[in-house]
Amino acid sequence: MTIAAPGFLVVDQHVVRNPIARAIQRQRIDRATRDFRIRVHMLADGEHVESDAIASAKVLAVAMGVLAMQGAEGCTAWRLMRGGLSALQQLSERGFRWRTDDAVAVDVALEHAAATVTTAPAALVQRAWIESEQAAQA
Repeated sequence: MTIAAPGFLVVDQHVVRNPIARAIQRQRIDRATRDFRIRVHMLADGEHVESDAIASAKVLAVAMGVLAMQGAEGCTAWRLMRGGLSALQQLSERGFRWRTDDAVAVDVALEHAAATVTTAPAALVQRAWIESEQAAQA
C-alpha cells in the first residue's frame, strides 16, 4: 500500500494576503493530515515507504521551523515532532522499510505539525518552507 503524504505546506502570496484563502488552506491541511495520519496505521511491517517518509519529514521540518522562528524550540510540540523526525530518520537508515511500532510517533508528530501550521501566520509558514527547502538542497 503506497500512500500519498500530505503536500500541504506550499503557501503562495495569494493565501498569505487573503483571509478566506487562509481559512480554506487550514481546512485542507486539517483534512490531508487527518487522512494521512489514519493511513500511517494501515502500513504493513516491512513496506517500502520512501516517498511517504520524505514528505512527512518535510512537513515536520517546516512545523519545527515555525516553532523555532517563534522562539518555541524545545516546547512539548517541538520535542514530539523531533521524536517523529527521529523515527523517520531510523526508517531511512532501514532502507525505508516501515515498522508498525513507528506509527504512533509519526502520527503524534504529524498531529502537532498540523496544529502548528494551521495556527501560525501564513507568512511564517511560507518562510519556514523556503528555509527547509534551502537546507535540503545544501
